[in-house]
Amino acid sequence: MAFAAAVTYAEFFDNANYCCSSFYDPGDGGRCFILPNYFINTISSVLSDTRWILYSRPNCWTDSGVPTLEHTGDLSCVGDQMNDKTVSVKVF
Repeated sequence: MAFAAAVTYAEFFDNANYCCSSFYDPGDGGRCFILPNYFINTISSVLSDTRWILYSRPNCWTDSGVPTLEHTGDLSCVGDQMNDKTVSVKVF
């Protein structure tokens, strides 16, 4: 008997409470994804069945003092630190 592979995903929304326009990333083990121009600096909430990280810099770059947010699962509001500041993401 064959078993289906686990499917992971994250859907990023431009408003809190999973509202309005969204961008879907199927996740593939944590590769870095730079958001399309129309979605840069717009993420406010996330629906997800897995771990994800938001980065305020391109190429998932991080350093001391550079805002990031790591979370697992849904988040109805990413909070002031990352609201409308995301440039790249990782979905695991």
